[in-house]
Amino acid sequence: MTLRRIAELAGTSKSTVSRVLTNHPRISQRTREKVLAVIEEHHYRPNLFARALAGGRTGLLGVLSSNISSGFFAEVIRGLDIAASRQRGHIVVSIAHGNDDYSQLLNEMLASGQVDGLILIDPPLDLFNSPLPEKHIPLVLCASQPPDGARAWRELDSVTVDNAKAMRDLVRHLLEQGHQHIVHLAGPQNIYDAQQRRAAFEEAAKQLHVPQFDILDGHLVQTDGRETMRSRFSKPSQWPDAFVAFNDSVAFGVLAEINGAKQRIAVTGWDNSPTAEVLGMTSVEMPMTELGETSADMLLERLSNSTAAANPARRAILDTTLHLRTSSKTGEL
Repeated sequence: MTLRRIAELAGTSKSTVSRVLTNHPRISQRTREKVLAVIEEHHYRPNLFARALAGGRTGLLGVLSSNISSGFFAEVIRGLDIAASRQRGHIVVSIAHGNDDYSQLLNEMLASGQVDGLILIDPPLDLFNSPLPEKHIPLVLCASQPPDGARAWRELDSVTVDNAKAMRDLVRHLLEQGHQHIVHLAGPQNIYDAQQRRAAFEEAAKQLHVPQFDILDGHLVQTDGRETMRSRFSKPSQWPDAFVAFNDSVAFGVLAEINGAKQRIAVTGWDNSPTAEVLGMTSVEMPMTELGETSADMLLERLSNSTAAANPARRAILDTTLHLRTSSKTGEL
């Protein structure tokens, strides 16, 4: 099957078929349905890379992720795919191996012409120290925002979550349960959400007058939680009243080290993974799938509207939900 043959069977022109394949907005619903019916009947699959070389739309959205260390990334990518599939598109995912690799992959994807636009999931904050190419395909930041000084990067659409409210509610809950010494096992400083949660914890601890609090940086995976427990809190006499972990994985590392101890200690996570619910661990639910869907919808809107490039950057901030369970409640630990 060729575009010309599809056009003949649908009773339209080759250029109209091409516009249908690229989701052009100026095609009537009746014409679109006729063309798509022929495509489905004959199982036509376009040569995406040939279309890219010809300067056309590929129907592919590029996705660049900083890592896949937790279920967060899998759920975000699932949301991206859901949104892309609604427009008969697909996603192409690349995983960066470190900060330098992230920058290199970004430049390669921008120059290749094989994707129509790019979604950057949780890019390392160092990336925003580099200049944004003046000419680039549409980009959307997912789970990240550039600093105020990165003027060019600030012109991109972004989707983030409200870390501050959930953190305030969590710290308030721990105080109400009688916990006087709270330690935040913060994430790596080069991650946007880690910076946001760290700042929110410190602000909440000060405003709510937590008697004693500490912040330890650099926690991302389960082994980080275990190592901190072994190096900084190797004896129960050194334990604080409560740990607020950067994510569920770090919290699981803490739980593994205190398992079986007679001393009660509150442990909370972030992401509300299925394992957290099974273990009865207090955690903050992130709208992970919605993060992906919203990011992809923003990108697809830019791609479908020829005048959208001139529109100002959009900032979407999604709500989080605090789930209180036995791991943080006095008398139920």
